[in-house]
Amino acid sequence: MRHSMISRNTWNEATDRLACVDMVCRSRSFLSPSSRAAITDPSNDLLLSAGSIWEIGIKVGLGKLVLSQPYRLWMTQAILDLGIAVLPVTVEYSDVQAGLPRHHSDPFDRLLIAQAMVEQVPIVSGDPVIDAYGITRLW
Repeated sequence: MRHSMISRNTWNEATDRLACVDMVCRSRSFLSPSSRAAITDPSNDLLLSAGSIWEIGIKVGLGKLVLSQPYRLWMTQAILDLGIAVLPVTVEYSDVQAGLPRHHSDPFDRLLIAQAMVEQVPIVSGDPVIDAYGITRLW
């Protein structure tokens, strides 16, 4: 359904926005065993889309997501705790997403799919719609 962290190195994976929330909250029951292993593997570098940061902020602002700390503090700590590098939104990513077929209509998901395509990384997600884009999905 939602996607966002990208893990690069050994497995080169991207993971779900909700997985980011899940990992920081330390309630790992949401994650599949393979996605949990990829995220916690210290040989993997983790990337988080700036689009995911924005989307999580929107959900907090709308009251759809409640965090244990104020959003800015929580997100900053999550990035530090997980050793995540932030993947920015660029013209290249935006251009790729603009040309994607409309299998997925969510703009945040389309951005993440485009980022995964450009960076040539699979996505860790439970959303089977991702498969329609020809990128590898791990779940």
